Amino acid sequence: MPDLVQVEQEAQAKGARVLYVSMDLASESIETEAKLVEFLDKKDISIHSKLVDAETDAVLDAFNISSGLPTTLVYNSQGQLLESLGPSDLEQFRASMNRALSAN
Repeated sequence: MPDLVQVEQEAQAKGARVLYVSMDLASESIETEAKLVEFLDKKDISIHSKLVDAETDAVLDAFNISSGLPTTLVYNSQGQLLESLGPSDLEQFRASMNRALSAN
């Protein structure tokens, strides 16, 4: 996750945005939200947008994710899905973001 945050920070000036979806929570509550915030703080991660969703199956179905988690979906500015990545590293995220930005 820190790699994806770094790539987002590098690409923000070009208009890129990342929406983070946590699918690890058993239920939406103040306690689970606090655990997510604590995790992000420990990792020194500051994110701009997040969605906490306890309905994992609904999210997987809505985004047609069948490859498991973690999954990174890359869309262009027109909302077209360009790539679906499984576990990735900094260079894979960076290359994917660059392809998405050049596709606009």
